[in-house]
Amino acid sequence: MEWYGNPPYNLELPWENIDNLQFIVDNKLDLYRDKINKANQEELELILAEHLEQLNKLNVLDITEKENLMKLDRDISDSLLSLNEELFIRHYSKTDEERNEIIEKFEDILAGNEDMAALWLECNTWKSLVAIDGGEHHVKRNFKIEDDLTPRAFAPGRGNTPDMELYKNGYILIPEVSLMTGVRQWEHEGSSVIDHVYKFIEKNEDKQVLGIFISSRMNVRTIWQFFLY
Repeated sequence: MEWYGNPPYNLELPWENIDNLQFIVDNKLDLYRDKINKANQEELELILAEHLEQLNKLNVLDITEKENLMKLDRDISDSLLSLNEELFIRHYSKTDEERNEIIEKFEDILAGNEDMAALWLECNTWKSLVAIDGGEHHVKRNFKIEDDLTPRAFAPGRGNTPDMELYKNGYILIPEVSLMTGVRQWEHEGSSVIDHVYKFIEKNEDKQVLGIFISSRMNVRTIWQFFLY
C-alpha cells in the first residue's frame, strides 16, 4: 500500500531492493551454471571455455554494494543471452522441435493470437533464417531480445538500420518484415525498405546485395515502388 499516494522518487522499486536483487542474481547465476552444464553434458559443438571463465568471474565479484549487485545482474543477463544465442545458432535451431516451434509461432502471428505480433515477427523471422541448412551463414539481428531469446524491442529507426542482415558467400540479404498490408504498408515501408537496401549496395560494391520483404499480403503500391527501384 505504500506505493499509493507517494511520488515514485521517494520509493525504492522492488528490483532495486538489495535483498530482492540478491535473490534475482542468485537465480540467474544458477540458471547460467545449469545452461553451461547441460551444454557440456550434451557434448554440443560449442566452445564453452569463455563462458566457464565468465562464470568464475561472476562468482567472485563483490556484491555487497547495491550498485555492484545491479551491474552483476546486467552482466549475468548479457552472459545468458550470449550463451543462449550461441546454443540456438549452433545447435537448437537445427532440431525438428525448434523448427516446429518457429512454424507454430508464425501461425499464431497470422491468426492474431500473439499480443506482441510485430515484435515476434522480427524475432521469429531471424530464428527461421538462422535455422536454414545449406552451409555457413551469419544472420545479424538489429533488434533487441531478452536472455531467453524472446523479443524486447524493435530495430532502431535511426541510422537507416534494417531489421536484420544475412551474410553468405559474398552476398548480403536484407530481410524486412511488416504486419502492415494496406496503404499504410506503402506509406511506412515503401521508401524505408528501399533506403536500407540501397545503403548496403553503396557500402558493399564488391558484394551482391538483395532485399527481401516479408508480409502476409503486399499492397499494390508497395509492389510498384519496389519494382521501379
